[in-house]
Amino acid sequence: MTCEGAAVNKKERKRKEMKETNNQPKFQDRLLHCIDCDTDFIFEAGEQLYFASKGLTVPRRCNKCRAMRKASIAQNGEKVEWQ
Repeated sequence: MTCEGAAVNKKERKRKEMKETNNQPKFQDRLLHCIDCDTDFIFEAGEQLYFASKGLTVPRRCNKCRAMRKASIAQNGEKVEWQ
């Protein structure tokens, strides 16, 4: 068996195990605090699933502040220094 074949079989076994045991992470809505506007916001379970699937970290800004920050960066062409 080639390396590719072994990798495919391993992924298929893992997929079956996940189905059989229903071992998928359970996400629940979380209350987070925005570092820009100093308000609380809800990080919904669906958003958590999306962030986890993309390998992203938990947001530190609410959706409104994230959108304003992205727009400011795009408009000014400034380089972002992540904290």
